Parts: sequence; structure tokens; C-alpha cells
Amino acid sequence: MNVRRLADRRLRPRSREPLMPIPASAFKGAREDPTKYPGERPDGSYLLYEGQVHLMDFDNPKDPLSGHVYIDGKRVLVDRFLSEHGLTPMAKRIMVGAYGSNPCPGQLAKKWTDRKNEGVSDATVVFSGTLADADVVPEGCSVYGGYLYASIILNEMTKGTNVDFWYTLLDPQQLQILNKDEITVVDGIPDYAVASMKGCTIDGTGLSMTPLIYAGNGNLFISKKHNSPIAFGDIKADNRRMPEYGGLEILRLILSHEESGMAEEVFKLLKIGGGIKGRVKELGGDLKDRVRELGGDLRGSVREFGGDLKGRVKELGGSIKYRLRELGGDVKDRVRDALFEVNRQYREGGIRRDSPHMRVIEMVRGYLRERSTSFRLVDKLREEGALVERAYADSAPEEYQFGRLLENAGRL
Repeated sequence: MNVRRLADRRLRPRSREPLMPIPASAFKGAREDPTKYPGERPDGSYLLYEGQVHLMDFDNPKDPLSGHVYIDGKRVLVDRFLSEHGLTPMAKRIMVGAYGSNPCPGQLAKKWTDRKNEGVSDATVVFSGTLADADVVPEGCSVYGGYLYASIILNEMTKGTNVDFWYTLLDPQQLQILNKDEITVVDGIPDYAVASMKGCTIDGTGLSMTPLIYAGNGNLFISKKHNSPIAFGDIKADNRRMPEYGGLEILRLILSHEESGMAEEVFKLLKIGGGIKGRVKELGGDLKDRVRELGGDLRGSVREFGGDLKGRVKELGGSIKYRLRELGGDVKDRVRDALFEVNRQYREGGIRRDSPHMRVIEMVRGYLRERSTSFRLVDKLREEGALVERAYADSAPEEYQFGRLLENAGRL
């Protein structure tokens, strides 16, 4: 199977057919479905407007300012559309890199609609692109639903790696909201800090820019099994050199006997099934009882139904493995069940220190701390003088406006 390299991606050339809008809700985020982290993303750059995702095409695929969308059946220049509707034009918007859940339209739309009564517009321009010499790895565990969230790693293993990276163009009010949302303090330590990041490129433009990003402020997980960091496999990369797992599979790995061995304790806390013996009991008793329910002893049952033992097992619903799967009995299904249960408990009761939800979160966080590297992106960017004061970021500084960054990159 041929897999398109990120290096070969381009901004979408002018489409022969209208690109129809897609509801943002069609792209699920992790807060809605914790198994989806980092969230579903469209096939290319887009404009989010009034809850709809409008895919962009470009008159000049090397010029991000030439992006158009189809709205009400008409193809319009994105910048002109924004200006005509009294919205901040592209050149005046702040460019902020997005690599975890923020490229997901469903997640972005929720951030804005939660503040709609404050007069916040959901109009957001989002470009697909890459970040050079970097990768995206797990950093922490979210209280919103137990899923692992991401940070960026820059080290010897990531040299030559280009990772999928997206760029949001935000108006000043949206920037302040995102700063507040991302820079949350847990146990006295903010999860992220605002910083500038080099090596950022919008697909196919060849323009290297230095936008703002949210830099992880925690140590990064080192897998016991692999003796290295592990990458989010759901986030594509060229020339990736470290092991990769999907978001759900990373949590499954962490709970496994090869890592923490916490799986059974977590399932027990959240009342998600039990051991094989317990799962069989949920099916209605031991095998002997199940056969009796269907017509007596094993010999009589086989004679009555005219089949061999294999046929009888099939009539019972398949192999034991299949029957256990029906009840969510394999490890993957039970990890998924655990995520949804943590998410449900959070939504219904909020954060309670004595709740099973928080106990599970603390167990996972404890293991992440135990198996963490000394690398923190914040420390590296601080050494480079790239950290940006929160108050300064809130002011939407002109040097991070999209127009200024394009000018510095040689576009204007």
C-alpha cells in the first residue's frame, strides 16, 4: 500500500466541484469520546464557521492567502469573507501551532461555543502542515476522561523526523480563551507554557515560520517495554524512529503486565468486568450450568440437537473467546470501557479526590512520573529564550500575526 508522505502534501488546488460543508460535530474530540484522542481531523486545511467545516482550496497552492471556501454555493476568498462579515482578517490573526486535540474541529467548536454568550466568534482558519525535527509523545493524563495528552519531543531520536502539525489563526479573543484553556494549573504546576517554535511549515509552501505553541511543562513517558519514548501513532510522521501506538493502545500498554501491571486494579475500581472466571459467571454460570440450561447433560444436548461438541459450542454463541468479547472481555475492550467510565464519572460528578475516577487518574499519573525522562519542552525552549509571558501572549503581539510571519518568511 502506498502511503503519502507528509513531505509530499500540498494545499488543495482549486476544486472542480464545490466542496460541501461538514458539521464540526462529525469530527469527534477526546472530551466527547476519550478513545478518539487526539481527535478526528479533516483532509486538509479548513475554515470553521458557524459550526461548519469548510474545506479550503487554493488558486495558488504555494500561497496560503489564496484560500477559498464554498459558502451558500458560492466560492469566496476566505480573507474577503472574513472582512465582509466584520471578522479579523487572516493577516491580523495570531498563528498558533496545534498538535494534540486542537486541530480537531469538534474540539475547537466546543471551546468557542462554550463561550458564545461572551460574544466569541467560532470563525477559525486552520492550515495543515509539519514541524521539523520533532515528534509528538504522551506527557500526562487528562482529568476530563482519563486519556493521555500530548507534548512535543526534540532530541537525537527526532532529528530528521517531520511530524503532522496544524496551524490555527486566532482572533485576539480566541487567543485569550485558548491560553486560559491550555495553561491550567495542576498541583501548582501549569500543564503548558506559551512559547515560539521554529521549523513550522504550512503544507507545500516551503515557508518556514515561527508561530506560538503550547509547550509541555511535564516530563515525558519512557516505556519500560521499549526503553524509549513512544509516539502517538494516530499523528502521522515521516522518518519516525521511535515506537508508535494509537492513543487507546498507549493506555493499554501502560496498564499491561509489561509496564505497570495495573489493569486488573483499574478495572476493579471502575467495576469493569473481572477475571475470566468472573466473565464466565456473568454469562450465567459455569459451562456445566450453561449446557444444562440448553437441554440437560452434554451427551443429551449433543444428541438432541444432532451435532457434535463443536456445533453445540457454536450454538452457545461461538468460542469462549468470542463470548467474552461480547461482554467486553478482552483487554482492549475493557480499557475502552474504563476510559468511558472515567469520562462518565467526571461528567456526572466533577473532580472528587476520593472518587474512583481520580484514583485511576492518580495511578496512571504516578506511573507516568515513575517512568519519565528528564526532558521537558519548556526547559529546552527557556534555554533558547523562546518562552513568551502569558500576559504578553494575551495581548496578541503583532510579531505573531500571520501577516508578519509570512513577511518574515519571504512571502510578502
